[in-house]
Amino acid sequence: MLSRRGSIICMKAIAPYVLGILIGLGGYSAWAQVQWNDRETVQPINEPIVIRYRPFGTSVVLKTTRAKITNGTETFDLSMKYRGEMEAQRSGDGIRMSIRILEFESSKTSSQQSVPLPFEIFIDLSPRGKVRDIGIVEGHIDEAQVGPIKDLVRQMFPLYPEGGVRSGDTVMDTELAFGNMVSFRMFATAVGTTSYRNRPALVSDYNGNINLAGQNILIKGQALVDIATGAWVYSDMGFSGNVSVGGTSGVLSITEVGEIRLPRTIDGPARKGAPQAREAGNAEDRLTTLKKLLDQGLISEEEAAAKRKEILSGL
Repeated sequence: MLSRRGSIICMKAIAPYVLGILIGLGGYSAWAQVQWNDRETVQPINEPIVIRYRPFGTSVVLKTTRAKITNGTETFDLSMKYRGEMEAQRSGDGIRMSIRILEFESSKTSSQQSVPLPFEIFIDLSPRGKVRDIGIVEGHIDEAQVGPIKDLVRQMFPLYPEGGVRSGDTVMDTELAFGNMVSFRMFATAVGTTSYRNRPALVSDYNGNINLAGQNILIKGQALVDIATGAWVYSDMGFSGNVSVGGTSGVLSITEVGEIRLPRTIDGPARKGAPQAREAGNAEDRLTTLKKLLDQGLISEEEAAAKRKEILSGL
């Protein structure tokens, strides 16, 4: 029989590892979220796209995660929603990315609760994505989970190639083990480019698995990276497999959708193979917006100069 206690034990057993994946993908999952399903708009990358992490202002972060275990006719459901904020600021020659969870809502098979959940983590990155430091500023995570989460986060950020990304490139390949009980493998492959919320984005496919005490949980999903900032702006991931934990056996299924809603901004200088953002407003309005972005530190002097030249050349 499927016991509620056994189901909760199973969920908790993999929670730290799934949590690490979600943080590493740049955000916490979506509030009343709709899955991105525009694969037909994806264009192959004919020339390399150079992507670097760059600053961006405070952005809304949303995520919805639903987990269930099914055994015959019995099903135990658990859904979780997170709402938070994310931003990236210059830190030396790199970027400090801050993620804050502000609110958490959970709904089990027979109950529901919504509570404030103060949690904040910062991640220091090189422009190409090498993780230099991770710190949990505030949160309610068990001490035993902190180490595994940090290890996963260090591995989950892709190190963008110096010469740019092409279709078919492996942009992330991670393999970790935590003691004798859990091992983890996931890799991402660049597919092409698309437009997400009117911003050029890189599309990557994800595949992998979590081995939980000899039980295999498959990972499959997709993610979109904002080309102008290097930030993960969307992901949907699925985890599935047959599990037996705490005397409970069943089919485990976890689905999550996450999004970071970046402030609307003008793109930086054109990059090889990157789709062009939609032109909006007249030259005066665009130059005014460009100056605001520069003053706020969201783009560099070089990017502003290149974009200014592009705007003026169209007059």
